Amino acid sequence: MTIPSPQPRTTTTTHSVFAALEHTFPAWEINVSRHGMWSAVRVQEPTPQQLAAGLLPHIVRRSRDDLVATLIEQLLIAQGC
Repeated sequence: MTIPSPQPRTTTTTHSVFAALEHTFPAWEINVSRHGMWSAVRVQEPTPQQLAAGLLPHIVRRSRDDLVATLIEQLLIAQGC
């Protein structure tokens, strides 16, 4: 699967959003494509145990809110591994 190219972070608001997301979810590299698709890729590849528990290596969602909801689910899975 190809991850969309990240959109340039040009505005202060956009920079603040990315900073907050990356601070909240440090295990993920977060981007938004020029088409508006939000993605996150794990900084470290999940272990077989984590994959079996449902941890994903990458996520693509249509909105920031959808991505955040999925990242929260992933955080809960990671804490249980």
